[in-house]
Amino acid sequence: MKKKAKFTLEDAFKNYYEFSGLLSSNVRNLCYAGIAVIWVFKTGINPAIELPPALIFALLFFVASLLMDIFQYAWSTIWWGKTSYSNEKLKKRKFSEPR
Repeated sequence: MKKKAKFTLEDAFKNYYEFSGLLSSNVRNLCYAGIAVIWVFKTGINPAIELPPALIFALLFFVASLLMDIFQYAWSTIWWGKTSYSNEKLKKRKFSEPR
């Protein structure tokens, strides 16, 4: 019978941050690739970009995904900066991770 591996809370957070970072990076790359594919399949030769309605919807989805990714990083930066600053003022060396 095989023993189950034991993990610490620190290991769990490390894995969580690693995998969420990888997920975010992969989603971002897929959005860039989707925008590139739409750019290749655009119709028309005049300077104005003409896209079929289905590609416009896909493009809006990719751009919205990228905006949410930016918002997530901005919010995390603000939250961690505020938390770090307030705990630094209180001279706390250790504090709880966000839930």
